[in-house]
Amino acid sequence: MWHSFKQIIKSTSGLNDVVLHVILGAAIFIALLFVLRRPVLAFVLTATIQVANEIVDLFEDATGSGLAGSIADAFWTLIVPAGLLLASRLRALPRA
Repeated sequence: MWHSFKQIIKSTSGLNDVVLHVILGAAIFIALLFVLRRPVLAFVLTATIQVANEIVDLFEDATGSGLAGSIADAFWTLIVPAGLLLASRLRALPRA
């Protein structure tokens, strides 16, 4: 069922899996960041949502990509949020 929903999004948008993971990971992180105003918490929640998504994917095993595919999906989903989190942490450091 979840896989079917994701396939509809993929076919409607015309984007591949990697691009969708990057866009949705960034969008979820930014939305959570605006609501929570806490970058670390926004990142943790984004990662939690991604892990839940991959658990469902592994149980459905609709794509057959297995654990390696889940790890790749998690990487692409969290790359932009991790970069934004790092940037916010570096910005908060005192200037020399």
